Amino acid sequence: MGAREADRARRTLPPPGRRVVRALGIGFGAIAGFAVGLAALTTAEGLLVRERLVPTRLGALLARSGTFGDDRDGPPISLGVVGDSLAVGYGTEDLDSTPGVLLATGLSAASGRPVQLTNVAEVGAMSTALRARSRGCARWRRRMSWSSSSGRTT
Repeated sequence: MGAREADRARRTLPPPGRRVVRALGIGFGAIAGFAVGLAALTTAEGLLVRERLVPTRLGALLARSGTFGDDRDGPPISLGVVGDSLAVGYGTEDLDSTPGVLLATGLSAASGRPVQLTNVAEVGAMSTALRARSRGCARWRRRMSWSSSSGRTT
């Protein structure tokens, strides 16, 4: 076998170590390309979803408080609502459909007394912060209160 034939054999059939390195390079390149493509896709989806979820109706994001059943006799029942976007009523069509208002009007109708609703709920509130939020309403002690959380703890 001459030098020319040895050179041709080397070009057509690489040594086993070189084959392994080439295969690993191709494999890692494919994985890296897949990861970059997946990252670009999830980023694009996140931006599209964010456009849909950004609140456009600020009035629906404000927690509604007040007295319900003013026309009823008797001392008012105090109802406190602490929570996150669920307690605020995020996503409801109007402010009269929020959980706090529905509870207050139902309690007023069932008891025949007015209900003083204090809603300190906040969109994005964490369950770990509910205790601190409720401390601001110390007058709720020994009175009825309702707490809502969609389950986020961190």
